[in-house]
Amino acid sequence: MGFANEFVERLAGLRFENAFPLHPHKPGEPFSNREPNAQEFAAGREALRELVDALNPARLVAIGKVAAKEIEEAGGGREVVTVRHPSRGGQRSSPPPFGNCTPAMRNTLASAASRHVAGEADAGARVDAFVASRDPALSRSRAAALAKDGYVALNGRPAKPSATLRPGDAVEVVVPPPVPLDLVPQDIPVDIVYEDGEIIVADKPPGLTAHPSPGHPDGTLVNALLALAPELPGIGGVERPGIVHRLDKDTSGLIVVAKTDAAHRSLTRQLKERSVRKTYLALTAGLLRDDEGEVDAPIARHPVERKRMAVVEGGRSALTRYRVLERFDGPLGAFTLVEAYPVTGRTHQIRVHFAHLGRPLAGDSTYGKRSRLVERQFLHAARLEIAMPPDETERRAFEAPPPDDLMSALAALRGG
Repeated sequence: MGFANEFVERLAGLRFENAFPLHPHKPGEPFSNREPNAQEFAAGREALRELVDALNPARLVAIGKVAAKEIEEAGGGREVVTVRHPSRGGQRSSPPPFGNCTPAMRNTLASAASRHVAGEADAGARVDAFVASRDPALSRSRAAALAKDGYVALNGRPAKPSATLRPGDAVEVVVPPPVPLDLVPQDIPVDIVYEDGEIIVADKPPGLTAHPSPGHPDGTLVNALLALAPELPGIGGVERPGIVHRLDKDTSGLIVVAKTDAAHRSLTRQLKERSVRKTYLALTAGLLRDDEGEVDAPIARHPVERKRMAVVEGGRSALTRYRVLERFDGPLGAFTLVEAYPVTGRTHQIRVHFAHLGRPLAGDSTYGKRSRLVERQFLHAARLEIAMPPDETERRAFEAPPPDDLMSALAALRGG
């Protein structure tokens, strides 16, 4: 049941179809303008109190907007009205909810929503796709989530994300304030390479998880960013920075974080279109023969060891290109320093692909073995190039030098 109907039902304490009374009423009967008696009014007031306790203010605004639309159609009265929509040709008879609210209250509710009217070119479009096309700050998935939560109305009624449009249909959207997430800002050292109103580019140190998870409820990059940028407005309806791509806990380097929904949508699209250019510095255990090459091999969850990924027939397509920078073959062993360019972004992709070549990354105990040189996998996100959100008219590249542990490993290999 839509939230507007739920509001009316709970306020009246009855199931209904066509009426909004504060006194007993049977669905389908003509609506009575009789004022409720004291007992009926008290019951309605108690139901309203319960509703206010149950729903957050933003959701009440969304409900109120639907009600305000019907009030306007009814001229502000409580009489039964018939609304005929030109594109649908049908009729529905219902009294407007919130019939006793003041004009000032109706204006307040009306100001909370944006309104879009479908044109001829929008015929057959889904509501969620239509909303996303009209508001660049909203992705289709975000619009669908708003509709499911009762924040999107189609011709004054709560709309399903999959509802299709006809020319002349009116779609109204309320975007509620971000829902607070139980995250604590924490003073964790993180270098900010770049920041503006849309994004943050951070140099993540090794050993830091990108975002909270069941195994890591705090002490993450997100906790650190909340301390560094407390004004973060929230992404996807939640008060948190928008992580659009990830780095493994023990991988260091550049990660871009969205500060707004528009930036989140832009970066997500760039990643999907593979226009984000990422360069990693990696050290393989063993010598690579060719000076450059690529690994084009599908990746999926390991069929037995479920915490690992593997090259698996029928897995998701994955492509990594690489270029050899330096080779070492001395007392500490044989190693190859490479620049890796992942075209796709599969979990553990670079690590899995070099292990597939028989040259796992130095120090990678998951896909290779431990190393005396370095206590983690030798992998660093050294360069990141993106089109700057939200308009994407300028491309910029950001760089971060390898941290001390990797530099020390290279110095040892070079005999320093």
